[in-house]
Amino acid sequence: MKNLNSNLILHFKKPRNIGEISCPDAVGKSDSPECPGNIIFTARINKNIIRDIKFKASCCSYTIAAASYLTTLSKNKDILKSTLITGKEIEKYLGKFPEEKRYVLDAAINTLQNLISDYISKSHTENIYKKKNKKVAVAMSGGIDSSMVAKILKDNGWEIIGVTMKLLPYDFGWKDGAKTCCSPKDIEAARKVSLKLGIRVDLRISLFLDRVVR
Repeated sequence: MKNLNSNLILHFKKPRNIGEISCPDAVGKSDSPECPGNIIFTARINKNIIRDIKFKASCCSYTIAAASYLTTLSKNKDILKSTLITGKEIEKYLGKFPEEKRYVLDAAINTLQNLISDYISKSHTENIYKKKNKKVAVAMSGGIDSSMVAKILKDNGWEIIGVTMKLLPYDFGWKDGAKTCCSPKDIEAARKVSLKLGIRVDLRISLFLDRVVR
């Protein structure tokens, strides 16, 4: 481990917030194809503030370190602001992840997103869409069109699962003002919209790479 960032080693050997909260307000599980169920977040949330958060992970050192630092970043933070945490922010502190481990960043962030979605769902248990048991996936770009489609469907009794994709790596060299699709900013915009609407959004990466690009 001599070539690893010292902060990554520290969060791996002495992880913060490891464990499980009894009777949590929300639970988030990784549904990433590479880490299915290998990361679990539990949290105590009050007035939309993550008062306490813990994690359990059964994977590599990068997974444990990422979960440790991400839970540290999100603790005592508003749930909306927590959705804005990016892989770049994690790498800025833990060091750049090798290409074969970059999926860990998305898996950890996806787990936090699922935790927040779980909290929102539990806070709206009387919503009519749950009673009608109608479900539909909406491609979320973070823009006006997809956001309005999701809102209209939700208002008409549908359970919405938002889906967005990261088509290029974080270090691609995105330029501010450039016309892009599925850039990190677009992904964060989609997460922000889904949080306001009270719907879950999935970040799909490897499926697109495996079934379309490759």
